Amino acid sequence: MRYVAILAALSLLSVCISGCTGTSQPTTEEIKSSISTGLKNGTVVLFFRQDNCPECVKAEPKIADLKTEYSGKNVTFLTISVDQSSAKPIGQTYAVYSTPTTIVLYQNGTEAKKLLGDFEKDTLKTAIDSALNASVVKVTRTSTAKVTRTSTAKIQ
Repeated sequence: MRYVAILAALSLLSVCISGCTGTSQPTTEEIKSSISTGLKNGTVVLFFRQDNCPECVKAEPKIADLKTEYSGKNVTFLTISVDQSSAKPIGQTYAVYSTPTTIVLYQNGTEAKKLLGDFEKDTLKTAIDSALNASVVKVTRTSTAKVTRTSTAKIQ
């Protein structure tokens, strides 16, 4: 039951982030919280857009299709309008200088892929799958090699 409530809250916030107007705009902290919650569950896809951006409008159906396709999987999609003042610090954090910008984050929060401008749906899908697989498989490397360097030099 708690899981369903969290998913409902995330869906509501995702809709709010993508289309809030007036006083119901999400705060910067609410956006950060959505990203953080999404990362706890798996991979996060951030779609930065602007209201008057033809390429953003062209990319939105691809995001919607992938959101439906990955429904029930550990992927959170957040559409963030950079027209909102609360989104500007988030855009700065991820070095978003143009729209649309789509960023796929590994579960640890690092950037897996950044797509600038319009994109092919398969390109984003490949990036999401790669990030999902990296989130599922946790590799631990242990180095047992010992390196010793000896240097001899004559000083005259």
